[in-house]
Amino acid sequence: RLTGMIGPAKRAQLAKEHKAFQRANVIPTPDILLLLVLFYTHSDLSLRVTSWFAAAALGLDIGADGLAQRFKNCSSWLRALVLEQLAVTTRLDVPLRTRLRIVDGSVLCRPGATGTEWRVHIIFEPGASAPTGVEVTDEHGAEGLVQGTLDAKTLVMGDRNFGRYRELLAARERKVDLLARTHLQTQPLLDQNGIARSPQGWAELADRGIYDHVVKVTRGNDE
Repeated sequence: RLTGMIGPAKRAQLAKEHKAFQRANVIPTPDILLLLVLFYTHSDLSLRVTSWFAAAALGLDIGADGLAQRFKNCSSWLRALVLEQLAVTTRLDVPLRTRLRIVDGSVLCRPGATGTEWRVHIIFEPGASAPTGVEVTDEHGAEGLVQGTLDAKTLVMGDRNFGRYRELLAARERKVDLLARTHLQTQPLLDQNGIARSPQGWAELADRGIYDHVVKVTRGNDE
């Protein structure tokens, strides 16, 4: 499924661009490297067993350390292959482009899991009807703007999890504008005079017809 709609020339081009495959040295082609990566990740076997598979099935003389070194450079290439595959199936045939990106993370758990095991982080571009970023992390990779690639001067839209101090700081460092809901109970805000306001205070102002405020975001409980 990773290669069904992407030709070998494109796969090789992406492998070179992402420095996963620079030259034929023991492993003859990018597709053979991809096969070994998928065998290792899906079989849940050791690098030593993967080395044996490479010798028995493909006639390659490469040890576990050699495989580890080559696999280390494959992450961004695999991400690019996923993006290309998704883009082929979702991109519209009209040349629409916007500066809007929608970011979100979804939890993946195997049957019987007692908590979060994996998160899939997606950046979607509505104007092109295509994903522009996909990344998978383990349970320690929290949803946030540190995941994926974002263009400078882009408007990023996220849910309430992105309306936190650290996400606003990340947006500023990455030179993107962020549109997200904030959680007033856990994200204290100061008004334009530097005075802390409680959630009840904001609600009382809204009751008086005052809805828009210039605020200063504080670190609060969001360490």
